[in-house]
Amino acid sequence: MQGAAVENIKKQKMKNKTTKQKATSDLDSLFCTNHNKLQIDEGIAKARILDAELDILNCSFNGDRCVKIDTKKLTYITLTLQNLKELKKLIIKSEKYYNN
Repeated sequence: MQGAAVENIKKQKMKNKTTKQKATSDLDSLFCTNHNKLQIDEGIAKARILDAELDILNCSFNGDRCVKIDTKKLTYITLTLQNLKELKKLIIKSEKYYNN
């Protein structure tokens, strides 16, 4: 009986986490359309992401397995673990673009 109760708690936590992620994603979309998507502009791979404080960060990728984040208009940036995971995915996608 206890095992079933524990499983139900785990399922509810996962459901809450998924709901929270969707809500965050929907909120992010209001602030920045096409965020976390690699776009090609005049042969240069670029993307826009939102940091933890919902600042829009313009990123560019030069095919060197790195990301350049434009911070000219910002004092600092705050990146979450999810931001870092998204940047990693974007770097990998940009590498595929530049290597084809």
